[in-house]
Amino acid sequence: HQDCDVEPWRLGPLRLRVLFFGGLQRVAGCREAELELNDSTTPDVNLLTEQLLKTYPEIKPHLDSVAFAVGDELVDRKRILREGEQVGLLPPVSGG
Repeated sequence: HQDCDVEPWRLGPLRLRVLFFGGLQRVAGCREAELELNDSTTPDVNLLTEQLLKTYPEIKPHLDSVAFAVGDELVDRKRILREGEQVGLLPPVSGG
């Protein structure tokens, strides 16, 4: 019998730690949260964004301008996420 190639994210929920920075902490009401991605599609930052909107609908007006970081690296919304990763939401920074 041949082994089936099953993508690891389809075996169960993917748990992530989400860190809110700057004004997003006030909007979300917390500094960090643990979220599970249960969808059977590719677990990327776009899917996390959908889950964030369900869990924290008040952040919707801010999400278009948020940068996402995994570890110390800025990532785009197509970045595949892995179990246990920390994803930071960084609001835009204005300088003067």
